[in-house]
Order: sequence, then structure tokens, then C-alpha cells
Amino acid sequence: MKIPQRLFTTARQTNLLFFNDSKNQKEQSIRKNVKKINRIILMNKQNQIQLQGGQKQQFNLFY
Repeated sequence: MKIPQRLFTTARQTNLLFFNDSKNQKEQSIRKNVKKINRIILMNKQNQIQLQGGQKQQFNLFY
């Protein structure tokens, strides 16, 4: 039995469509995670600055 070429190409195209879709979803989730991580890093930096400022003030009180 001979497989029609058209069926093969359409199946291949649908596979590629699904593959691209899952790839896009993965990329989107990675972007979301990167945004979250960057936000956390920024918050940590701000907290460190506040902590350092607080420590300096404490030292000023003692001396």
C-alpha cells in the first residue's frame, strides 16, 4: 500500500505546529520565572541597602 505524500506532509506540519506551540509555552514560562527571579534580586538589593543604612545608624548611636 502506498502512503499518499500529502497525508505525510500534513501530519508532519501538525507535529511541527504542536512542537512550536509547546516550545513557545516553555519559553513563556521561562520568561515568567526570569521576571520573578529579577524581582526577587531587586528586592534583596533594596533590603540589603536598608539593612546597611540601619546598621550605620545603629553604630552612630553607639559612638
